[in-house]
Amino acid sequence: MIWNLQFSQNDWSSKKMLRPWDLQIVLDRAGAIPAWQQIENAIIEAIRRGRLTPGAALPGTRDLASRIGVNRKTVQQAYDELAAQGWLTMEATRGTFVSAMLPAMDQQVTPAGAASRAAVFPLRRSAPDLPVTPPEPGVLRFDDGTPDTRLMPAELVARA
Repeated sequence: MIWNLQFSQNDWSSKKMLRPWDLQIVLDRAGAIPAWQQIENAIIEAIRRGRLTPGAALPGTRDLASRIGVNRKTVQQAYDELAAQGWLTMEATRGTFVSAMLPAMDQQVTPAGAASRAAVFPLRRSAPDLPVTPPEPGVLRFDDGTPDTRLMPAELVARA
């Protein structure tokens, strides 16, 4: 997938802004990848290519959302995920910035679900049936017990 990222100040000459930028992300609306993840992948790719450097300010969520035609919460979800992964830092009243301590840059950006298809270990369809050992008669056990592994949603946990 090719991301169209352009940085210029031409479109912002009429607006008074402290941080002029033009971050254009073209979304594939017919694709299987959600919009927030396309935004996330585009920003990671811009950081990897050096178009966004550590400390660089990103557009606000409202501004970027209006430019690419998505809901503000879609951009907020992408920013939150990037911050959780260590690509961005969010500072109250200042804005969102490219992190000074970036995660490992040798990993490839993969579309949603690709990691589970490329897993090198087999995923079980159900949780293992672990034996439950009750305490001896007359003995109190002071621990948090053993969970019933049959009740665990193994498929959901494996996907997560």
